[in-house]
Amino acid sequence: MIVGTTSVYAVTYFPSNQVTYENSSSGLKSSDVQGAIDELYSTCSSSIVAGNYLYYTENSLGNGYSTLYRVTLDGNDNNLTRIYQSPVGSTLDSVYVTNDYIYFSENASGGRSSTLYRVTLDDNSNNLETVYKGSAGTRFDSIYVTNDYIYFSENSTGRQGVLYRVTLDGNDNNLEVVRKAPISYSIDSIFIK
Repeated sequence: MIVGTTSVYAVTYFPSNQVTYENSSSGLKSSDVQGAIDELYSTCSSSIVAGNYLYYTENSLGNGYSTLYRVTLDGNDNNLTRIYQSPVGSTLDSVYVTNDYIYFSENASGGRSSTLYRVTLDDNSNNLETVYKGSAGTRFDSIYVTNDYIYFSENSTGRQGVLYRVTLDGNDNNLEVVRKAPISYSIDSIFIK
């Protein structure tokens, strides 16, 4: 569904002439792929403001903790802030920063459910909110946030990757499938331009 100026990079490539689109559940007025892309482009935030900070994760290569940090762009350790630390055995991935929130995924090991979180920019983990909890054994590999939706990919070994969107409140009733990859393919690196 998302090609051209809006792209989904996956293990495979889908030319635009092989993508179908119908607008009955998307809420968009467009009835073709290019029209939907243009409509999404015009409704998306024009820029993402992260201030003068770099947000990143450190993931344990063993069986330790993973941590989400914020540091000033100069990399000065005196300005390093720990925002969130995962349970042992989980990894933190797909960080996305908006004007109000930091969105990130915690991918659990051992068949446990992975989770999409958001936390306010004030660095207070007490403000941590669960946006979406995935199926057991899956992982979230990409997040993109617009003014209205959170787009994310959920992948699992041996199954098909799925690109979803959900309203910013994370309400499962508003969860929509945007695209399903073929069996044994993942969907990664979502961006909207």
